[in-house]
Amino acid sequence: MHNFSVFSNLTTIEGRSLYNRGFSLLIMKNLNVTSLGLRSLKEISAGRVYISANRQLCYHHSLNWTRLLRGPSEERLDIKHNRPRRECVAEGKVCDPLCSSGGCWGPGPGQCLSCRNYSRGGICVTHCNFLNGEPREFAHEAECFSCHLECHPMEGTATCNGSGSDACAQCAHFRDGPHCVSRCPHGVLGAKGPIYKYPDVHNECWPCHENCTQGCKGPELQDCLGQPPELIGKTHLTMALAVIAGLVAIFILLGGTFLYWRGRRIQNKRAMRRYLERGESIEPLDPSEKANKVLARIFKETELRKLKVLGSGVFGTVHKGVWIPEGESIKIPVCIKVIEDKSGRQSFQAVTDHMLAIGSLDHAHIVRLLGLCPGSSLQLVTQYLPLGSLLDHVRQHRGALGPQLLLNWGVQIAKGMYYLEEHSMVHRNLAARNVLLKSPSQVQVADFGVADLLPPDDKQLPHSEAKTPIKWMALESIHFGKYTHQSDVWSYGVTVWELMTFGAEPYAGLRLAEVPDLLEKGERLAQPQICTIDVYMVMVKCWMIDENIRPTFKELANEFTRMARDPPRYLVIKRESGPGLAPGAEPPALTNKELEEVELEPELDLDLDLEAEEDNLAATLGSALSLPVGTLTRPRGSQSLLSPSSGYMPMNQGNLEEACQEPAVCGGSERCPRPVSLHPIPRGRLASESSEGHVTGSEVEFQEKVSRCRSRSRSPRPRGDSAYHSQRHSLLTPVTPLSPPGLEEEDVNGYVMPDTHLKGVLRSLVEASSSGVSVLSLCEKGDAMIMEETGKIFKKEKEMKKGIAFPTSISVNNCVCHFSPLKSDQDYILKEGDLVKIDLGVHVDGFIANVAHTFVVGVAQGTQVTGRRADVIKAAHLCAEAALRLVKPGNQNTQVTEAWNKVAHSFNCTPIEGMLSHQLKQHVIDGEKTIIQNPTDQQKKDHEKAEFEVHEVYAVDVLVSSGEGKAKDAGQRTTIYKRDPSKQYGLKMKTSRAFFSEVERRFDAMPFTLRAFDDEKKARMGVVECAKHELLQPFNVLYEKEGEFVAQFKFTVLLMPNGPMRITSGPFEPELYKSEMEVQDAELKALLQSSASRKTQKKKKKK
Repeated sequence: MHNFSVFSNLTTIEGRSLYNRGFSLLIMKNLNVTSLGLRSLKEISAGRVYISANRQLCYHHSLNWTRLLRGPSEERLDIKHNRPRRECVAEGKVCDPLCSSGGCWGPGPGQCLSCRNYSRGGICVTHCNFLNGEPREFAHEAECFSCHLECHPMEGTATCNGSGSDACAQCAHFRDGPHCVSRCPHGVLGAKGPIYKYPDVHNECWPCHENCTQGCKGPELQDCLGQPPELIGKTHLTMALAVIAGLVAIFILLGGTFLYWRGRRIQNKRAMRRYLERGESIEPLDPSEKANKVLARIFKETELRKLKVLGSGVFGTVHKGVWIPEGESIKIPVCIKVIEDKSGRQSFQAVTDHMLAIGSLDHAHIVRLLGLCPGSSLQLVTQYLPLGSLLDHVRQHRGALGPQLLLNWGVQIAKGMYYLEEHSMVHRNLAARNVLLKSPSQVQVADFGVADLLPPDDKQLPHSEAKTPIKWMALESIHFGKYTHQSDVWSYGVTVWELMTFGAEPYAGLRLAEVPDLLEKGERLAQPQICTIDVYMVMVKCWMIDENIRPTFKELANEFTRMARDPPRYLVIKRESGPGLAPGAEPPALTNKELEEVELEPELDLDLDLEAEEDNLAATLGSALSLPVGTLTRPRGSQSLLSPSSGYMPMNQGNLEEACQEPAVCGGSERCPRPVSLHPIPRGRLASESSEGHVTGSEVEFQEKVSRCRSRSRSPRPRGDSAYHSQRHSLLTPVTPLSPPGLEEEDVNGYVMPDTHLKGVLRSLVEASSSGVSVLSLCEKGDAMIMEETGKIFKKEKEMKKGIAFPTSISVNNCVCHFSPLKSDQDYILKEGDLVKIDLGVHVDGFIANVAHTFVVGVAQGTQVTGRRADVIKAAHLCAEAALRLVKPGNQNTQVTEAWNKVAHSFNCTPIEGMLSHQLKQHVIDGEKTIIQNPTDQQKKDHEKAEFEVHEVYAVDVLVSSGEGKAKDAGQRTTIYKRDPSKQYGLKMKTSRAFFSEVERRFDAMPFTLRAFDDEKKARMGVVECAKHELLQPFNVLYEKEGEFVAQFKFTVLLMPNGPMRITSGPFEPELYKSEMEVQDAELKALLQSSASRKTQKKKKKK
């Protein structure tokens, strides 16, 4: 092969994949090649050009390579050791005379880089056929092009000025408008029918008369061809008029009908919205009080019409009906509850304060009272919710309900009840049947406050009455008629049990009169099969005899919110048979009728305040049951040890030892259900002694049995966010956590120190980072070392999750963060003088420690790094030191942000704009509280100020640039992702479902890299759909401007009462970096010179 003519059509070398040291064009050691032959090549976008050791190669000397290379060309061009120019010239191997000074790729006029005069079809020529020759031509950008075939060749002047038929100087046949044509249009179909035209004496086409149907020879009606002139147009005119009249009539009729229907619909919607949303200002009953805004209105009996009975309960009958406002024609569907006056005292003739109080309530998770109608019976009117009660819904759709939806409903009910508690409203009758669905994802508590409307005699709920909700009532309510918010908590526990059993009846098979005796003996409803012990323990806390020990609705909302962030960990739903939706799927789609009646609301926001009063809750529950909150768990896949068949679990101490034994095999892989018992509570005892710090002998015996059972069957459990700052003993005992010296004095209580092995991993990576080493190999080594080191600890807890909290990423020079390539990606080879940032993290049982370190490759002992590299590293290091002294209890996050800006500007550097440092919590790497770097004006407004508190943990991440500090995505493939537990979506692709299932199983909510998957190709395919629907959050690879440097230091700090304690740090050597700049601010200087060590506290001797 003497040239590369096989690539003669190649126009651009983009340089997407570069060879070896960045070459996009490399030609070497080709002994037979005499010319390049790349006649079409016009641009080399990226990469270097290397042409060497081609002994016979000529013509390359003539090429002007700067016209081909985009950007600086001096360092990108390397052409050497080819045939000398003088030998090529001696043999006549020079460019054709028609080539321009740009050179050529080979011999002949077809190999020119550009032409001296004109070119035709890629071959250089002296001139184009402007005035003679065939075919006639015109020139565009020195290229010859043929005129259109309908152009008439001109002599002595140009024939055309373009390639179209409208660019001719004169037509060869006819002209139709601006275009030259071979004949005038005859029967050509147009927008309004066939088009007929005739030519005039100048061969220009003109339209025939509009009534001509077969052509014409002139413009008049009598010039039409094919029929007598007197008949032309009459038939067509009649038909056209008839069709037009019919279409107009139909259009007017349809348009009028549609406008009338639409107007009525809009009018009715506006009227309904006006009546449903507008409240009334009612004068107070007490003249000394101010008038309140009451959302409910007072109805007249003539405005309400009952249609059918929906059900009946203890306090009255519920009807579906319509509300027809006085003077209006609209009918608003409503629900009417009729409360009869059994006493005959005409109690409902006047409006009371309690009626107005109910009417003033408005919350997303309670059914709003539209109005009331006093009279012989009281009628309470609420909005009609066609989806019905939650009890019926869970029974009908049990195969389609997932863990997320069930826990969301638990949160919403608790929120609604907490709102009622804030407004001093006791429900008295909370149950799944009294919770209604506004939409498939939103529930509302109904039927509240009704009992307080009745006379005192009517409030008694005898046990013999079939409609009395004995099975939902607390013992103090059954025995003494005492109803409080804490008795509603008992009912809430039963309501949640109904949800978790998909609508099962509590205490099925028992008569109402037997239930109080059963409860006094200490027996409770059985653990639902889908619930882990964590969820069941929440229910048990609701059913404590001592009402002061039961949790509040605020605490219940916080607890269920925490569990709703990771539903599969707490609810395990097995689909036995049938098609069934996957866990977490939503219910079936609504019918058209339901969609018309229901106004869908946005999905529940799970970001409740999670700072629950857990210490007090743990203390009280620990007193009653003598074990830490949530320490009893079971593996996800195991069956419940409680038999739900009877609706309750028998409570006798004798069965506890049996429940702790290894489960017997019932057949196959199923386990025999065994009853589990709490200690029996003496009959009639309502105020528990244990709440005052006393424990009975039977309780001590029970606690010992529970401890033995716990040691045999215990499995790991995710502790709440408060595990970092709780004041109780670690839930990891008897396993000893890795703690630094002095930590025992202050009792962090459960925070596991995962940093011991992290330091060794980081130091090994720094030592291995030398010139010629690939970034990919270092990332793989870092991840492997973390997995190996964490595998050595906590061997007694084999199922405890531990490992990588952030995959090893190594970002070089102007790469800001998150560069962690795959085997299929373009790698980076380290070289002397590279500024390297190593970022990684480890976790043990969800407790996270992150660290990042910056250094320069190849710095020998006795030498120093200077210039901008030293400036940016010193600036970032001092920013980290300032943060260590400022992140302490009582300070605010804005103080850290301001200090970072001052330190960085002292070194003529800039913190990376908008980067966040997050609070760490167990299993949460991006907590709510954050510290922001170099915020924009808008970010300053949006970012929330926060105060640091004792026992909080933060991953302080400092990123400083020698340039403007604006990080951008340069299109590098993202390889690090994190699952977002709050998002749900039914993935369509099988590969995506398998990939996401493995992510949930292996990584939980921790960041991970696609390198961790055996089949990297399938992982790259599966991640696309998951990221598109926001199931996964990407950690994008960001870059500063080319030529700038970015330094990063990250450490994990635990805020103790006596000062911050740095958990992780890198092997920084300040003597290796010399900068001409230093911090000028006196206050900052004093801060940096102060000690960052914690003040030690001596233990007080016990007297």
